[in-house]
Amino acid sequence: MTTIEAQVPDYLAREAAAKENVSVDQIVALALASQVSAWGVRDEMTTRAARGKLVDFDLIISKVPEVPPQPGDELPPGYVSPISEMRGFLRGMDTTIEREPDRMSAPRMSWIQL
Repeated sequence: MTTIEAQVPDYLAREAAAKENVSVDQIVALALASQVSAWGVRDEMTTRAARGKLVDFDLIISKVPEVPPQPGDELPPGYVSPISEMRGFLRGMDTTIEREPDRMSAPRMSWIQL
């Protein structure tokens, strides 16, 4: 185990520990584990997005039948489909993952300071 010294405001430490009825150490360990997991998900989504092709997306969308929705499934008045926004996003997306060969770059997320 690694020992980490953290500066946490007293009120925050008391509230977090009281709310879950666990020690501050457990709260910090859980928060750190959650953040590390989120970084993994972000990296996985970036990798998977880089493999995507707009042509494949168009092929899949073209298979959706043009039929009216079933009763109760109608869209609200004034609704605009996000597909056009998604297509623009996919076209402009930078799918390169830049990492130094010997070490991972520092994460940009910093909701927890240790």
